[in-house]
Amino acid sequence: MSNLGEDDFKTCLFVCRAWNLVAREYCNYRISVTLKQSNIKALSDDIILFGQKVKRLKLITSQNIPVDKDDKINWTRVLDLCPHLFSILFLNHNNLAPFLEILLDPCVVLNDLKTIETKEFVLCPVDVQDLYLRVNIRYCKNITSLHVCTLKEYPIAVNYGGLVNLISQFPCLTSLKVNSFYTPNDLIGNQNETQNPVIIDITYLLEAAPQLKELKLFDCAVVLSSWPNTDLVETMKNTPLTKLKILTQETNTSTLKYIVTLLKDVKVLHLAIGYITADENISENEAETMLDNLRACADEMEKVRINYLYNNEEFLLEFDNISQYYGYSNALFGDDDDDDIDYVEDSDYSDGDSDEDSDEDIDEDNHN
Repeated sequence: MSNLGEDDFKTCLFVCRAWNLVAREYCNYRISVTLKQSNIKALSDDIILFGQKVKRLKLITSQNIPVDKDDKINWTRVLDLCPHLFSILFLNHNNLAPFLEILLDPCVVLNDLKTIETKEFVLCPVDVQDLYLRVNIRYCKNITSLHVCTLKEYPIAVNYGGLVNLISQFPCLTSLKVNSFYTPNDLIGNQNETQNPVIIDITYLLEAAPQLKELKLFDCAVVLSSWPNTDLVETMKNTPLTKLKILTQETNTSTLKYIVTLLKDVKVLHLAIGYITADENISENEAETMLDNLRACADEMEKVRINYLYNNEEFLLEFDNISQYYGYSNALFGDDDDDDIDYVEDSDYSDGDSDEDSDEDIDEDNHN
């Protein structure tokens, strides 16, 4: 073995499964494993050879196969043998609860874990979404990405006093996505029981998580509590946001003016506003200047989609400077298509780089 170089070990990875398991020990790869629920046992047998290098686990749970005692034991073993995991991704929403519950077990220690996600989060029952939040709170000191839906139904969110107090528990949070399926005038954390959309006070939100780089607010009512406030504006000009997506039925000119102050470093912007209403704090001329500034900021970005209605006039702008696409297309932004994660489906092992920052993606379902 001492006579083999990095390229030789890389070649050995693709000879067969047995050689792969040995060669991985000598390669500077970060390994990403994709497996089906039915193959957890096979992975738990193999992973002792390379678990120290596994950084990502992607699990496809089964809708028709119940999670039995053996599944729980083997999933726990997999987690125990992958102590340096920084990402767990559930690729669907079926039978998630047993796997999430194990992540709450004090015996499972994952000090490097940064993201726990599911691609079909909005389809999960409320109790599973609440369990997902509990798991994230357990690892909150390192968690960098969080997705929440209508928080007022979550017991854990109520305990923390709503979204703002909840995310203040995540000092490393850089990406936040919030979905609401209601319609205006319900405040997160209050006692209003009407079926209305979540109101997001964006000033409080960014004060609670000033380190956010990506913020996505979908179908929420976005408001502003304190304007004008010179100190606040100056502080928020320094926010590190690089990606901002807001889809809302209505907002006012004051709130939009504040949002424009956040765009200094934004590279990806998606604003879909049903209509913009006038605010007494902003004159008509100031509002027009603010909208001009918004369009000017957009011209410097990499990927933009803006549409709104103001004074009965509709504005629409969309372009992608990365792919040199200009025009209007639902596919350009779609439903968060830029957040998709690819995984191996048809090959035993995917080729990778010998660079320490690259990932080798292994499809456990296709092992021989």
